[in-house]
Amino acid sequence: NSESEFNVDMIYSEPYKIEGRAYINNIKLKEFLPILEKMNIPIKKIDGVVDFIDISTDENEEIIVNTKFNDILYNQKEWKNYIYAKGKNEVTIKFVLLDKKINVNQLEYKADKININADGTITFDKKPFFNINAKVWDSKAENVLSLLPPNLVSKTMVIEKIKEYGVYGDVEGEANINGPIPHPDITGRVKGRNVKILDKDTQKKHKGTVDIVFNKRTLDMDIL
Repeated sequence: NSESEFNVDMIYSEPYKIEGRAYINNIKLKEFLPILEKMNIPIKKIDGVVDFIDISTDENEEIIVNTKFNDILYNQKEWKNYIYAKGKNEVTIKFVLLDKKINVNQLEYKADKININADGTITFDKKPFFNINAKVWDSKAENVLSLLPPNLVSKTMVIEKIKEYGVYGDVEGEANINGPIPHPDITGRVKGRNVKILDKDTQKKHKGTVDIVFNKRTLDMDIL
């Protein structure tokens, strides 16, 4: 196994202006578990490898981050509170730093059966406030769901329930995420085709087309 490599040549020349390049290679996340435990973070397991993180800037003061990583798993104390990025993943983010604000001009997430684009703003006051527009297409529901925090949407654990039941199939849709994480308001619609849902209460499998409408802190799901 090769060792991690850090190469940083960046200058913070004036407020919110960064110039240069930084490169980080071969990061094994499980080595950070003892540190996270000492910070009293409720984590059971973290695993996977970040192949590289490449940070650069352009003439428009835009910061560009490219990264590739494999099989990233973050598991809290309860088994169903997990985030899992299966297989090879590639992320590109282009953003600009402003006073108490980040303008995300472009975010692209590509992985096996996952395609996500996003843009928007992140404002910093007492806590980060997100206003992000996201689009997903040509993706598998089970792969996208595995990326989402289980307590996203509200403390009624909507995403956790969907993960627990299991949803499989092809998905596409758009949503706006507005508010502090992990409990923002989410509005939008996601449609699923060739969807299979396992109802663990009755052990019945539902098949068909699914239409999910996000109404801020709740969602409505129709199975057709």
